[in-house]
Amino acid sequence: MSLPSDPASQANWQDVASEHVHFDWLVDFAKQTLSGSATHTLVWRTPDVREVVFDTQALDVQNVLVDGQPAEFSLGPTHAVMGAPLTVALPANRAVGDKIRVQVFYRTTQDCTALQWLDKEHVPPLLSSVGRAASGPSPSSSTRPTGSSAKTSTSCVPSPISSLSTVPPTLKLSLLPPRFLVTAETILPPYRFGVYDVLVLPPSFPYGGMENACLTFLTPTLLVGDRTLVDVVVHELTHSWFGNGVTQANSTHFWLNEGWTTYIERVLLQLLHTPADRGFSFLIGRTALANALAQYAAKPKYQRLVIDFDVGEDPDDAYSTVPYEKGANFLLHLERVLGGLDAFLPYVREYVAAFSGRSITTEDWKRHLYAGM
Repeated sequence: MSLPSDPASQANWQDVASEHVHFDWLVDFAKQTLSGSATHTLVWRTPDVREVVFDTQALDVQNVLVDGQPAEFSLGPTHAVMGAPLTVALPANRAVGDKIRVQVFYRTTQDCTALQWLDKEHVPPLLSSVGRAASGPSPSSSTRPTGSSAKTSTSCVPSPISSLSTVPPTLKLSLLPPRFLVTAETILPPYRFGVYDVLVLPPSFPYGGMENACLTFLTPTLLVGDRTLVDVVVHELTHSWFGNGVTQANSTHFWLNEGWTTYIERVLLQLLHTPADRGFSFLIGRTALANALAQYAAKPKYQRLVIDFDVGEDPDDAYSTVPYEKGANFLLHLERVLGGLDAFLPYVREYVAAFSGRSITTEDWKRHLYAGM
């Protein structure tokens, strides 16, 4: 299964791709920097490719080793959205399937938007990182699944590099109530990541929740005492199957992450509570969808589920509830057309099992749907 190019990336991942990355970092709270290295295990997809190109964003690259030896490298001009391409020379005469280790030594700068330093709100100071469409705290060859390990956590399960999370190891994490996972596993394949922790961050955390593999970040504003906002936790948990399991090939297919997650989140609300909870959640979402469609009335391209981004166009410009709500309603429509939950949920389990640990496009999903109906 071949994947299309990523309009928000300058990396040559179609020629040589990262299948594993190991991070060795020093966190300096006084200077508010991360420094150290990212070691990529690369595999050739095209024979005799002589260079690998990484995406970087506001990084000070200091040195590069290829299989332990100093290598030639250069950092290209900075694009406003895609950042600066880091090009590293590779040995010649390599065949498809050959592997090599590339270690990039670098440190972050004050312009690195993926890092959030919370020294005034938390004692001791706290750092969190979020890797999104075109920004991250490390050199990246793509947003496609890759295993990752760091000083604070280790994962041998393939997951998107965009789900990389960073927190100090001294923080106490909370375990998700078992009934959430147990209920999810009644309709989906078994949870893949071994553990699932929840970290409540200070109020300045800019999202309601963030679905890092194994570890969900949450805003403290969800802690209202009566569990009425538990749907956010269920949403982030569901990303373990949709987003961190079956992953969008690029931002054009963002709805595969968020539409599916929102749809299954509401199925789980029905199983955990009542069908009325599911229905009410769709009603609330309908208002948000109407507002988002009105927001992009002058740019209907951003009202679509599948957005044909131009090269270098910022995917965040199209960010709204459209992929969440329009995607979830589309899947609800399919559920009803195909015979209801009893008929649709077995297909959902089969879909996740077929593509878990892989990046796909909407066309890949459609072919699988048509083949199974």
